[in-house]
Order: sequence, then structure tokens, then C-alpha cells
Amino acid sequence: MDSGPAVQGGSMQLLSARQQQILELARANGRVHVDELAIRFDVTTQTIRKDINDLCDRRMMTRVHGGAVVAPSPGPFADDARRPDGQGERRRLAEAVARLVPDGSSLFIGSGAVAEEIARALVDHEGLAIVTSNVHVAAGLCGHAGTEVTIVAGQVRARDGGVTGPAAAESLRRFRPGIAILEVSGLADDGAILGHDLAEAELLQGAIGQSRRIVLVAPSSAFASAAAVCVADLSQADMIVVDQVPSADFRALCQRAGTSLVEVSAGEAGAHEPGVGAAAD
Repeated sequence: MDSGPAVQGGSMQLLSARQQQILELARANGRVHVDELAIRFDVTTQTIRKDINDLCDRRMMTRVHGGAVVAPSPGPFADDARRPDGQGERRRLAEAVARLVPDGSSLFIGSGAVAEEIARALVDHEGLAIVTSNVHVAAGLCGHAGTEVTIVAGQVRARDGGVTGPAAAESLRRFRPGIAILEVSGLADDGAILGHDLAEAELLQGAIGQSRRIVLVAPSSAFASAAAVCVADLSQADMIVVDQVPSADFRALCQRAGTSLVEVSAGEAGAHEPGVGAAAD
């Protein structure tokens, strides 16, 4: 029975009831098959392909042979930072953050497309002790001599490798990282740091509370995000790294918050580092 259109992800784009069910089936089972969906909904395979194409166009799903899977999630802190046209920005941000991390540091690294790139940018560092809530971040760092990697316990999201849930939050309480590196997906005009996922927001609030220094990384998508879960306030961060400062108002907001601002494209990476190096263990 068609229950009418559904609003997805807080956007104004409407999904049909069948599209919503297809998306839920993919999340539950890992993938969906066109032939099976056609039988389930008693429609043609062409109709199912049209539904899947629409979901893929909205970046909710990704086509695979014979069906589709849920599109990789940017996690709670990365709205659509995974878009292919953002690869250059991700690398610039990651390299800038890596330059801010001294050898011998202890770090917490959260989830997100930029966070995964940061892991790759840190491979040449020595003596790092890293705690992470993402299996892809851990995979990018483990096996490198001199780097100790710990992943928090909890449930792993198949779509993006993020680890969340009560067990993850409890596991994180055993650590006190020197620096927490957090990719953000939303920044409100009043300085609120926003995410998409309540469970992971709780985990990251714990990381902020337990870490000595907080470094935020904000891709350009964060400044036009519909994220609505409150995670923290800009004033809780020691530093925020952006590719380009979006406005004079944002620069003033950082000044009022007492948060150092690093603008990568302006060649400022590493220019404003008060307190970050002190977080090394």
C-alpha cells in the first residue's frame, strides 16, 4: 500500500513510498537486486531501474551490477564532501592538518571523507598513537612502523565504516588523546558545529571533552549543509582548518570564539598553531 511520498535526509526532494522502501532494504541487506525488487513490488524491471536511477542521481545509492547499494556515507561530519569534484580540496585539507601534527602525538580521528584522507597524509609521521572511530581510517594507518592504532569498540556502519553506539562511547572513555581531529559537516551562523547522526554526535562530544586540543576540519560543503544535530560549539575548538574562508563574518566568528583559523588556499597552513603542538604526548 502506497503511504505517499517521504522526505529524505531533511531535503525537500520527495521520495515515493516504493523508493523509500528500496532505500531501507538496501540499508538492511547491504544491496538490492533489480529482479528481486520487481517481483517484490509487482512492477517491471524498467520501473525499478527508473527508481534506482533517481536514487543514484540524488546520491543516495550507487549502481552495481544487477542492482544498487547505499551510497557511501560522509558520516555525521561530512555532508557531501565525498563528491569526486572535492578530491583536490580533501587532499589540501588533509595535508594541511598533517603538517600541524608533531611526531609523537596522540590523536583521535573521527569519520569522514577528509578524515580518511588525513590518515593517508599521516603515514610518514613517527611515533603516533591514534584512536579512531572509523575502520577505514584505521586501515589507512595500521601496518606503518612506529604508529600505534586503536579502534573503539562498537557497531560498524557498513556504508561508511564508522563505529558508533554505546559501546563505542564507553570504549573511548578509556583514552585521553592529545589532539582530536574532527571533520565537520555543518557550521551554523552562531558557531554551532552540526552533524547528522545522534549516536556519533554523542561519541564525538566525548572525544571533545577528553582531548586536550581540538582541531576541526571543515570542507566547503559544511558551509551550506542541512545538518541539524548539535555536536559542539566553535568556541570549544582550538583551531579550524578550511580550504577558503567563506566570508568576513566567519573570520570574525572565529575571532570571537577564540578559535585559530587556518585557510589552506591562502597559504596559511601551519601559520596559526598556538597550542596544537603542545598537545603532543
